[in-house]
Amino acid sequence: MLGRKALCRCSFRLFGDRMLKFIEKQVICLAITVFLQVFSVSMPLFSADCPREILHLPPGESAILVDKSAQRLFLFKATGEKGTITSREFICATGKISGDKQCAGDRRTPDGVYFCRDLLLPPLLGKRFGPCAVPLNYPNFMDRRRGRDGNGIWLHGINESRPVESTQGCVVLRNRDLVDLANRMRLYLSPVVIVEKPEKKPEEFRAKVEKAALAFLKRWKNAWAGGDITAYISCYDPSFLSKGMDLLQWRAYKNRLFEKYHHTMSIQLGDPVIVCGKDYLVFAFRQYFQGGQFSATGLKWLYVRRAGKTFKIMGEAWFSEDKLQKAWHQYAQALSKVVVPSDNFHILVISPEKTRKVARQDPYEETKRFLAKWKTSWEAKDINRYASLYSKRFKHAYMGLEDWKAYKFNTFRENGPIHLMMKKVRITVSGEMASVYFMQVYHSEKVTDVGKKEMILCREEGTWKILREHWQRCRQ
Repeated sequence: MLGRKALCRCSFRLFGDRMLKFIEKQVICLAITVFLQVFSVSMPLFSADCPREILHLPPGESAILVDKSAQRLFLFKATGEKGTITSREFICATGKISGDKQCAGDRRTPDGVYFCRDLLLPPLLGKRFGPCAVPLNYPNFMDRRRGRDGNGIWLHGINESRPVESTQGCVVLRNRDLVDLANRMRLYLSPVVIVEKPEKKPEEFRAKVEKAALAFLKRWKNAWAGGDITAYISCYDPSFLSKGMDLLQWRAYKNRLFEKYHHTMSIQLGDPVIVCGKDYLVFAFRQYFQGGQFSATGLKWLYVRRAGKTFKIMGEAWFSEDKLQKAWHQYAQALSKVVVPSDNFHILVISPEKTRKVARQDPYEETKRFLAKWKTSWEAKDINRYASLYSKRFKHAYMGLEDWKAYKFNTFRENGPIHLMMKKVRITVSGEMASVYFMQVYHSEKVTDVGKKEMILCREEGTWKILREHWQRCRQ
């Protein structure tokens, strides 16, 4: 048997060897991180010219893709007439909690398509944000439709080295990378597409969708230019909203304009930027309108839902040429004042421990019981029990909890006996939040409806509460 001293020496050597190996691994990880960031160069990043999310880029235009799963930001730029795509890769840090942002303070980075509309500089900008910050337009049109709130989602820098997955929801870059990126972007026109993980699709699939999207835009433009109100409105989704108008009001508004300018309308569209979010597309393009003595030039965004083989416009936004030129001028002036820092701060690849809290009981079984309680309270028309399952922060469209309770109380009274079925239920739990998706079959004496329902649950007072819900009718 080994003596006590010999045993101590062996233990110390074993511990020392393990410690040296651990330190070596950490040094290697740090060295790789520094190498990637210092020597980042343009390189092909995907098997195809572009990922599925970047559908169409006109020559000279750029688009940004943030891959949260890899903690990487990719910059794509179309160069030359043949649509050649060049790309650069940067290490970035996103939210501490994984998943799609749902509400203020949840420490998640939102999934979606966003645009930059400003540039913030010191001293108005705090030191911890680095040399500059570029705010994104979160919540965008689609986020607001789904009741998502919060603000202050930026691209910004750092004032110390920090690990990936360490922000309150912003996308954070090394300072030199941020300044480089800011110089390659165009306000209102360079989209920032944020996804959990880019979809891997064959190039043929991406090209097919790109062709269909361009054909749709041409059909919309021709219907407008030709004053064909029926063909024009057929390009819009029944749930369309813009300028405070629903689809019926929009049709009446456009019909008046068609009658006024029908014989003199001329519409030209610039080559569009087209990108894909998780479940919608965004078209951004210059638009030139001439009707009689009236003319308007500017930039338009279309938020579009893909419906089978066709597309439907869910919302749109317009920015006048004067506003664009003023914003671009101010942005250029602000950029000229940005000083590229000489610091040596980095985004470290070494990931921190996950901060997710695990529920004491099986969260999936708990969620199933919660859904059963929600279903039975709806079928029983027990409005108080039903409303108690919703968060005090609940929002649906423009309704808070009390308005929602009054609305549901009226539907309970009007529709007679209710029967509800939930099919193909999918539950995703991430710490204090959960997402639920299912096919909802609703039947009463007056109405039968089938649709897809999405619920966002949050933990309050030790139990689940419904924070958001969204329902979309399925076409028969």
